[in-house]
Amino acid sequence: MLEAVTAETASALSAFCEKDNFGVRVFSSYLDAPSDASHILLTQREKEEIQAAFSLIGAQAVVCGKGNIPEILSALKFFGCQGIFSSLEFAGLSLLPISESGLVLRYSGKNKKISLPFSNQEKMEFLTAENLREALPLLREILPKLNEDPFGKAYVELSHRLRHGRCRGVLLRRKETFLSFAMTAAETETSAVIGPVYTLPRFRNRGYAGFLTQNLSEILKNEKKTCFLCCEPSLLSFYEKIGWEKHGEWAILCI
Repeated sequence: MLEAVTAETASALSAFCEKDNFGVRVFSSYLDAPSDASHILLTQREKEEIQAAFSLIGAQAVVCGKGNIPEILSALKFFGCQGIFSSLEFAGLSLLPISESGLVLRYSGKNKKISLPFSNQEKMEFLTAENLREALPLLREILPKLNEDPFGKAYVELSHRLRHGRCRGVLLRRKETFLSFAMTAAETETSAVIGPVYTLPRFRNRGYAGFLTQNLSEILKNEKKTCFLCCEPSLLSFYEKIGWEKHGEWAILCI
């Protein structure tokens, strides 16, 4: 059975979702707009246990779990979904074509911290609603929705999420230029997903992205939050050096 999330079912959804990267994204999407959960549905099975849940924003969906796949796929097709972000296990069971895939990592914090010798012209600062406009040239490099309308819906939504603690980011600045950033794509009370992480091409291979990612990871860890991150397989060794370990695999499916 498919049903929209309500205040009564939110706690059950939270308990089910906070186990992995996909679930954190689904539940965080609900928390972003709890009064309008029409884009998030869940499936419940015997004994009212949730087997799977998904969030649908526009034509893209995130699926958590692997229960009742035929019904989920039918619903997503009905809603006009064009792409699904899910675990590789769900992808295999769905029999849908995979356009991209990679690794899901979890932060352990076991490795030695990165020490980065900044010059007196460089400093790390938090992304806020106040400096968002100033950071836009860098953010537009990796967040294409911000390019559709410079100060339109995507900008307003990001500003709102920053103001209300629904996401956060750290940036590296040199004078008037932001060089690198790392931010959270989703957050709940107990978990977070980090991404995207980006450095301007001419400033890469200097350790900036690793430094910012580890600092953000440590902040979240100190808040007792479990941190997840998605990356390409070629980046596994990079992230392992700063305290991350493999936790699963992701896939983007065509529907």
